Amino acid sequence: MWTSKKQNVIIDLGNKLYKRRLEGDKKLIVLKSLKIKDLGFVLSKEYWNMGLMTEALGDLIPYCFETLNMDAITCGHFSDNLKSQRVIEKLDFTFIGEREFNSFPLKRIFSHLKYIKFKKVPVHVGEALGLFEYC
Repeated sequence: MWTSKKQNVIIDLGNKLYKRRLEGDKKLIVLKSLKIKDLGFVLSKEYWNMGLMTEALGDLIPYCFETLNMDAITCGHFSDNLKSQRVIEKLDFTFIGEREFNSFPLKRIFSHLKYIKFKKVPVHVGEALGLFEYC
């Protein structure tokens, strides 16, 4: 969920974005049904610092938008993973927020940073992206 500092709430339920005013209005307004997928990536340490992941994702993203007709792609990384952060920055994703991720098997809480890249930024979301936090 993204929450606005201007008293609007944008709620992400699956592939649909909803808007609701916080000031007592319980009605949800469908903004748009978007085709969104989350992108994850892992690379063996022996292949780090060769630009391979940036190149591979640089080819995959246009395929997602042009062939699969996706509206947006999200991705993220843990705060201590600066190499993944750099890949995401090189691919021009927009930061949308940070939240805690509780790994029960590792008995550790991580800080997870989330990003989004739109095929074409929808006006209702594009104007507001700077105002939202990822929850």
